[in-house]
Amino acid sequence: MNMKQILPKLVFLLIVVFLNATTLIAAPENHGRDYILRDGNQITVFLSILFWSSLLLCLIFLLLRSGYYKMKDNINEKNETKSKNKMQYYPSIVYCPDCMGRGWIKGDEINFYELPICFHCNGFGKVLTQELCELIKEVRNEDKRNEERKKIEKIEQDKIETEEKVKYQNKKRRIGDFEYTITTLLNMDYETFDEIYMKSLNECNYIILKYQEKMKENSCSHCGGSNESCTYCQGQGYILTDEMKGLTERIRITRRENIDFFKGYSLFGRERNKLKEGIFHNYNTNTFRELLYKKLKIAPECPYCKGIGRVISSEIIRIPKYRNENNPYDDSYFIKKMCGKCNGTGKL
Repeated sequence: MNMKQILPKLVFLLIVVFLNATTLIAAPENHGRDYILRDGNQITVFLSILFWSSLLLCLIFLLLRSGYYKMKDNINEKNETKSKNKMQYYPSIVYCPDCMGRGWIKGDEINFYELPICFHCNGFGKVLTQELCELIKEVRNEDKRNEERKKIEKIEQDKIETEEKVKYQNKKRRIGDFEYTITTLLNMDYETFDEIYMKSLNECNYIILKYQEKMKENSCSHCGGSNESCTYCQGQGYILTDEMKGLTERIRITRRENIDFFKGYSLFGRERNKLKEGIFHNYNTNTFRELLYKKLKIAPECPYCKGIGRVISSEIIRIPKYRNENNPYDDSYFIKKMCGKCNGTGKL
């Protein structure tokens, strides 16, 4: 039993014993045993007894209280000593600094596409309804048709290229002041081609600007280009002179040389594939793909892969590359490797 519960009971018992010993507790057959003590000055005697008895009880209570707190302090000191002994007995835990107490470290990095595809969402990261499955099927069929068209176009392009190579005879050609043959094109890199080609284009543009200046100088003052039956300009707005005819012929020749040089390099140039980098085949078949993208955007995430589309096992750790973005393609993935310093325990 707790000391706090024993102390009030002990004080109450002392009060009862004291009152009984001083005959202050009344018997059932009279009005109290204290009548025999009162005599003539009954009230004074009664108050004196009550005062001294109260004082005695207060002293007893204070002694018991001080003894209780001394005993409590001794118990607390013993408990503290025991706890200190226990702390001294058990050594402190030191976590491994290499793995920070985890027991594993980052191993080899793997690519996102090396992770197994989630078979619930088929890699889309969304809950696939019947409508979405049908759209995916349409998109795949569309991609197959596009691949077949590209193969056919490639065959046709190779055939045309072969015919063009036959037509492109092995004789000297020129672009501006530069003469070349098929052998020259075979050994020419892209930088040299680009330099010669741009120089010829600039010369052609210079001739065109010169022709435009002549148009302004020889503008028709009779109709100003408003009358198609004008005998001077035939409605062109300028009078065609012999000098302008010569400029027109130079523009025609320069353009033909540019086209011929471009075609020759695309057929025989060493880095001719660079000329085709900006060409894309459009078949107007993006309707299903755009509709699928819109539907997937509002579809709920797959609960099995949490919208990633790939299954991440417990042996793989994912580290986001950016804080505010949740793009699984940009994140880094590592294989968990057991820490060699702590042997996987996380503690030294």
